[in-house]
Amino acid sequence: MIEKFDLLICLQGYPDSRPAMEYGLALAEILHRPVTVLGVTDRSNAAPLEELISETTSKLTELGIVYQVVRLRGVLDQVVPQFAQGQNFITLFNAPPQPVMRRLVYGGRFRHMMAALDGPIIRVHKVCLPIQKILVSTGALASAVPIETLAFELASLTKARVTLMHVVPPVNLDYEIAREAAAHWKDLLETDTPQAAHLKDALERARQLGVEVELCLRHGPVVEEILAQARAHQYDLIAMGSPYSSHNLRRLYRPNVTASVAAEVDCPLITFH
Repeated sequence: MIEKFDLLICLQGYPDSRPAMEYGLALAEILHRPVTVLGVTDRSNAAPLEELISETTSKLTELGIVYQVVRLRGVLDQVVPQFAQGQNFITLFNAPPQPVMRRLVYGGRFRHMMAALDGPIIRVHKVCLPIQKILVSTGALASAVPIETLAFELASLTKARVTLMHVVPPVNLDYEIAREAAAHWKDLLETDTPQAAHLKDALERARQLGVEVELCLRHGPVVEEILAQARAHQYDLIAMGSPYSSHNLRRLYRPNVTASVAAEVDCPLITFH
């Protein structure tokens, strides 16, 4: 799957853009995929943006990576989806913090980007290289297969170890599958539940790629449990699914869960719905 995507490195000329640049260059070297360098300017950042673009393209030339440069004016979370529409990109970005009131009223950039982009997105707040440990937390849903596949393939290329995590939440709705999963969360793989079937399949898909993978099962509030795992083990990359469809487990991995985790962790986070 990963070979279908080119890289889109989004730059704004602020210091916050540098992690996305550095991580994008590292992925370009790993994947050997063409790169589009997208410079987004609001005029005030024009000069430093050009310096960052020049530095990026010089390093891409050194790596022998095919690239193009595109410059657009506007707001990052509006310009990027418009440009990327209909193209197969892994989009890398970071951005300066928004004013609190704007974030509360309109929502964060990451939420907007998730809703607007069909391809994978990597929010790079801090560069964590080399990629040695990946946390894959997807909710054990069929719609999570794309992000799992992407993470497993990246792990195969980088020889990273993968922790496949599933959080069984407290029972909020009274239906049989939820009760069974909550009652047997420690031995979930031994149950006849859709979650167990999905996790077994995911573990097998990872092993077929030669990926070293372990299963982590937790019980409790989803966001809090993911953050606890991430903080305890210092992962280099977190992969999360973000399905939008309506189903019985819709409370677990709606966009706000992924965005909530992204807002609290420093390491790069990749999502793909």
